[in-house]
Amino acid sequence: MHLSRSLILLLAVVLPTLASMASAMTNVPVSLRPDQSSIALNASVGVLEDPRGELTLEDIKSRIEQFRSPAIESESGLNFGYSRSVWWIKIDLQRPLAGTPDWLLEIAFPQLDRIDFFGADGEHFAAGDTLPAASRQIMHRHFVFPVFTPRAVAASQPAGDVLPSTATANGANATIYLRVASNGILVVPLTLWHSAAFHAETQTSYVMLTLLYGVILMLGLFNLILFKDFGDKVYLNFALYAFAIVFAQFSVNGFAAELLWPRLPEWGNIAPLVGAAICGCFGMLFTRRFLNTARTAHIFDGAILAFAGLFALSIFTPLFLSTPLVSIQLSFVATGGLLVTLLAAIQGVRQGANSARWFLLASFPLFIAVAATVLRNINILPVSFLTLHGVRISIELHVLILSYALAQRISATQHERDALQFEAIKTRQELVDVLRQSEQQLESRVTERTDALEQANARLRENERQLKDAAHSDPLTGLANRLLLDVHLQHAIKTARRDKSSFALLLIDLDKFKPVNDTYGHAIGDDVLRAVAQRLRSSVREMDTVARLGGDEFVIVLRSVGNHHDVELVATKITLAIAQPIKVLGVPIEIGASVGIALFEPGLNVLGDLLRRADSAMYEVKKSGGSGHRFYAAKPTVRAEPEAKLDQGNRAA
Repeated sequence: MHLSRSLILLLAVVLPTLASMASAMTNVPVSLRPDQSSIALNASVGVLEDPRGELTLEDIKSRIEQFRSPAIESESGLNFGYSRSVWWIKIDLQRPLAGTPDWLLEIAFPQLDRIDFFGADGEHFAAGDTLPAASRQIMHRHFVFPVFTPRAVAASQPAGDVLPSTATANGANATIYLRVASNGILVVPLTLWHSAAFHAETQTSYVMLTLLYGVILMLGLFNLILFKDFGDKVYLNFALYAFAIVFAQFSVNGFAAELLWPRLPEWGNIAPLVGAAICGCFGMLFTRRFLNTARTAHIFDGAILAFAGLFALSIFTPLFLSTPLVSIQLSFVATGGLLVTLLAAIQGVRQGANSARWFLLASFPLFIAVAATVLRNINILPVSFLTLHGVRISIELHVLILSYALAQRISATQHERDALQFEAIKTRQELVDVLRQSEQQLESRVTERTDALEQANARLRENERQLKDAAHSDPLTGLANRLLLDVHLQHAIKTARRDKSSFALLLIDLDKFKPVNDTYGHAIGDDVLRAVAQRLRSSVREMDTVARLGGDEFVIVLRSVGNHHDVELVATKITLAIAQPIKVLGVPIEIGASVGIALFEPGLNVLGDLLRRADSAMYEVKKSGGSGHRFYAAKPTVRAEPEAKLDQGNRAA
């Protein structure tokens, strides 16, 4: 009994003493020295909760003794979690004796709804994401206030906002009050900056973040180009994911409110939540396609789609739900979604998917950072570098690793294509070997049967000769063959003798035709012969006869010619027509024609003398370089056995 009374008395004495000590701790002023560039204030301030948000500055001044040290002390910032209360923060400063330099107070959390700054010289400024960024005293992505200002500034404020100065002389103490309220997460990182150091740090951070966001945007554009070239939708999903990350980070870090919509506070208040939801939605869709969960992790595929749907729904919830509810919802959806994607990646790693290894490496730090941020938001973890900047740093690392993985994907795809191509070539070579072996076997069998088929071939050749003799047209060109030519020549002789007229026989041999066959093959050579036949038809009258002797030799019988000049005109027309390039399968082929001309005279043997004369004249053209015409002269150089050659050509036809 005595022990209980003694314990109660001890607590009654100790607890007020501890409370007064805690209160006294908040009253130690922060010394501002010219050699300091920045001071973290988060462990050197006093805080007071205003649950109803009804206290005025005068009320606060009368309750100085109620200010306490933060419940969780941290050098990185004050953390009040999802608090609906208004919080007052008291900062005691000691001005330097050497004078008052330019000092700035930075609150590096752009998602705070409203901050009222009551300065040491009686000034009052207000800022927050529910107020236009354009109205801030100092334009910055964070909330920045001048600590000491001339009294002229204080005089310009409304009377109700002016706080009488707590200190005016150098070396005296000065007190700053902050009234902070927010419907979302209430984190207040406080830093005092010397003006020059602040501007230098701002310039550095702006340049670094701009470069980083620029790199992510370039990666997004590059993957759009890859999608256009390869058609793989994983590149499109990554591009959209990268753009969403930039939008979300731009909003969360305060850049968007400062640069894009400085006069749209309503949108600026919900833009970070909308950006996070868009980022999560595209991230889930990219993850599903990148990991190919429909094949490698089917059990998680539906869950990933469900989380993508939740993120898509969260894009619109800020229009209907309060900011705390949306923020809490997004925190847990993001944590759950990341956990599911990590499990899917682990499943992919177990199946040997290389992309899953890269995804696990890229996403595990992000999961840790998001989980730490969620624990900070519910006031379990203190404000620290990890909980303040972990998500931003890890998501940027996440994008860079994934972009490298996609580059590896291109390389792997190329290697796979090369392997398939090599396999196809190998298979083709094996097929060629099999065909060659079969060909050799076939040749052996053909050799064995050659003797047995010789008599049959002789009979076939005889039948073929008889069929050719019976036919009147050349099967290749459609021109008259030798048999029909003989008939037309006999008819021309009768007509010439009856009418006492004359006719001419033109023997045409193509120049440079053999290289066509050697270069392009006989199929192309046949096409050239058909084209020549068509041009010969077009160069003479319908009553004249155009025949093919065989190979590349043709004969034209010009009836009822008046004189040499008429025949020469036709011969010139023929040589010019044949000299024009012949296009076969888009390839221009150039040949020429050597034309020998013999005129009919009474007493000549048509199949002997007349053809021999034309052949002799054509031979003279050949000797002169070809591509021209010549009439039979009195004593030309004549090739041996021209008629025999013509007969052989006729048989070849």
